[in-house]
Amino acid sequence: MRRSIVILTGIFLLSGLTFGQEMKQNSQVRERLRNAMEIRREMREIERQTIESDAELQGIMNKIKDLHKQLRERLDSKLANNTEYQQLKKELEGIREEWKERWKRQEGPTHGGPPPANIHQSGEKTIHQSGEKGKKQGK
Repeated sequence: MRRSIVILTGIFLLSGLTFGQEMKQNSQVRERLRNAMEIRREMREIERQTIESDAELQGIMNKIKDLHKQLRERLDSKLANNTEYQQLKKELEGIREEWKERWKRQEGPTHGGPPPANIHQSGEKTIHQSGEKGKKQGK
Protein backbone atom coordinates (compact mmCIF):
# COMPACT_ATOMS: atom_id res chain seq x y z
CA MET A 1 0.00 0.00 0.00
CA ARG A 2 2.66 2.44 1.02
CA ARG A 3 4.73 1.56 -2.03
CA SER A 4 1.81 2.24 -4.39
CA ILE A 5 1.27 5.66 -2.77
CA VAL A 6 4.95 6.52 -3.32
CA ILE A 7 4.76 5.36 -6.94
CA LEU A 8 1.54 7.32 -7.58
CA THR A 9 3.04 10.43 -5.97
CA GLY A 10 6.10 10.11 -8.23
CA ILE A 11 3.92 9.75 -11.31
CA PHE A 12 1.87 12.82 -10.36
CA LEU A 13 5.01 14.87 -9.77
CA LEU A 14 6.53 13.86 -13.11
CA SER A 15 3.31 14.54 -14.97
CA GLY A 16 3.07 17.94 -13.25
CA LEU A 17 6.57 18.86 -14.42
CA THR A 18 5.75 17.78 -17.96
CA PHE A 19 2.51 19.75 -17.89
CA GLY A 20 4.38 22.85 -16.69
CA GLN A 21 6.87 22.54 -19.54
CA GLU A 22 4.04 22.18 -22.05
CA MET A 23 2.35 25.29 -20.65
CA LYS A 24 5.59 27.25 -21.02
CA GLN A 25 6.05 26.01 -24.60
CA ASN A 26 2.43 26.91 -25.44
CA SER A 27 3.01 30.37 -24.03
CA GLN A 28 6.12 30.79 -26.17
CA VAL A 29 4.28 29.59 -29.27
CA ARG A 30 1.42 32.04 -28.58
CA GLU A 31 3.89 34.89 -28.18
CA ARG A 32 5.67 34.05 -31.45
CA LEU A 33 2.31 33.83 -33.22
CA ARG A 34 1.28 37.18 -31.75
CA ASN A 35 4.56 38.71 -32.97
CA ALA A 36 4.11 37.23 -36.44
CA MET A 37 0.56 38.58 -36.62
CA GLU A 38 1.74 42.05 -35.60
CA ILE A 39 4.52 41.99 -38.21
CA ARG A 40 2.03 40.92 -40.89
CA ARG A 41 -0.38 43.69 -39.84
CA GLU A 42 2.37 46.28 -40.17
CA MET A 43 3.36 44.88 -43.58
CA ARG A 44 -0.26 45.08 -44.80
CA GLU A 45 -0.45 48.71 -43.70
CA ILE A 46 2.72 49.56 -45.66
CA GLU A 47 1.32 47.70 -48.69
CA ARG A 48 -1.96 49.61 -48.39
CA GLN A 49 -0.17 52.95 -48.25
CA THR A 50 2.00 52.00 -51.24
CA ILE A 51 -1.05 51.04 -53.30
CA GLU A 52 -2.83 54.28 -52.37
CA SER A 53 0.14 56.33 -53.55
CA ASP A 54 0.65 54.54 -56.90
CA ALA A 55 -1.88 54.94 -59.72
CA GLU A 56 -0.78 51.75 -61.50
CA LEU A 57 -1.15 49.67 -58.34
CA GLN A 58 -4.53 51.28 -57.68
CA GLY A 59 -5.67 50.17 -61.14
CA ILE A 60 -4.51 46.63 -60.53
CA MET A 61 -6.21 46.59 -57.12
CA ASN A 62 -9.47 47.82 -58.66
CA LYS A 63 -9.31 45.05 -61.28
CA ILE A 64 -8.71 42.49 -58.54
CA LYS A 65 -11.66 43.86 -56.55
CA ASP A 66 -13.93 43.69 -59.60
CA LEU A 67 -12.85 40.13 -60.41
CA HIS A 68 -13.27 39.05 -56.81
CA LYS A 69 -16.75 40.58 -56.76
CA GLN A 70 -17.63 38.65 -59.94
CA LEU A 71 -16.27 35.44 -58.44
CA ARG A 72 -18.24 35.96 -55.21
CA GLU A 73 -21.48 36.64 -57.13
CA ARG A 74 -21.05 33.55 -59.32
CA LEU A 75 -20.10 31.37 -56.37
CA ASP A 76 -23.09 32.61 -54.38
CA SER A 77 -25.46 31.80 -57.24
CA LYS A 78 -23.94 28.34 -57.81
CA LEU A 79 -23.93 27.50 -54.11
CA ALA A 80 -27.39 28.88 -53.34
CA ASN A 81 -28.87 25.35 -53.43
CA ASN A 82 -25.97 23.60 -51.69
CA THR A 83 -27.43 22.82 -48.26
CA GLU A 84 -24.10 21.94 -46.63
CA TYR A 85 -22.56 25.22 -47.78
CA GLN A 86 -25.58 27.24 -46.69
CA GLN A 87 -25.55 25.58 -43.25
CA LEU A 88 -21.84 26.33 -42.81
CA LYS A 89 -22.45 29.90 -43.96
CA LYS A 90 -25.21 30.28 -41.36
CA GLU A 91 -22.93 28.89 -38.62
CA LEU A 92 -20.18 31.31 -39.59
CA GLU A 93 -22.59 34.25 -39.49
CA GLY A 94 -23.66 33.19 -36.00
CA ILE A 95 -20.04 33.15 -34.86
CA ARG A 96 -19.48 36.59 -36.38
CA GLU A 97 -22.52 37.97 -34.56
CA GLU A 98 -21.27 36.45 -31.31
CA TRP A 99 -17.88 38.10 -31.76
CA LYS A 100 -19.47 41.44 -32.64
CA GLU A 101 -21.39 41.33 -29.37
CA ARG A 102 -18.26 40.36 -27.46
CA TRP A 103 -16.34 43.24 -29.03
CA LYS A 104 -19.10 45.69 -28.17
CA ARG A 105 -18.99 44.63 -24.52
CA GLN A 106 -15.20 44.50 -24.20
CA GLU A 107 -14.01 46.98 -26.84
CA GLY A 108 -11.75 44.36 -28.37
CA PRO A 109 -10.02 41.21 -27.19
CA THR A 110 -7.67 43.10 -24.85
CA HIS A 111 -10.15 45.77 -23.71
CA GLY A 112 -9.31 48.52 -26.13
CA GLY A 113 -7.95 46.63 -29.12
CA PRO A 114 -9.44 47.14 -32.56
CA PRO A 115 -12.24 44.86 -33.70
CA PRO A 116 -11.47 42.33 -36.43
CA ALA A 117 -12.00 43.16 -40.08
CA ASN A 118 -15.60 42.52 -41.06
CA ILE A 119 -15.69 40.44 -44.21
CA HIS A 120 -18.73 41.30 -46.27
CA GLN A 121 -20.59 39.14 -48.76
CA SER A 122 -19.16 41.33 -51.54
CA GLY A 123 -15.72 39.96 -50.75
CA GLU A 124 -14.51 43.25 -49.32
CA LYS A 125 -13.58 43.82 -45.76
CA THR A 126 -13.98 46.89 -43.64
CA ILE A 127 -10.80 47.78 -41.83
CA HIS A 128 -10.78 49.37 -38.41
CA GLN A 129 -7.25 50.62 -38.05
CA SER A 130 -5.73 53.94 -37.13
CA GLY A 131 -8.99 55.86 -37.15
CA GLU A 132 -10.13 54.73 -40.58
CA LYS A 133 -13.35 53.05 -39.51
CA GLY A 134 -15.58 51.95 -42.32
CA LYS A 135 -13.00 52.25 -45.09
CA LYS A 136 -13.38 49.50 -47.68
CA GLN A 137 -10.38 47.51 -48.75
CA GLY A 138 -10.01 44.53 -51.10
CA LYS A 139 -9.90 41.13 -49.48
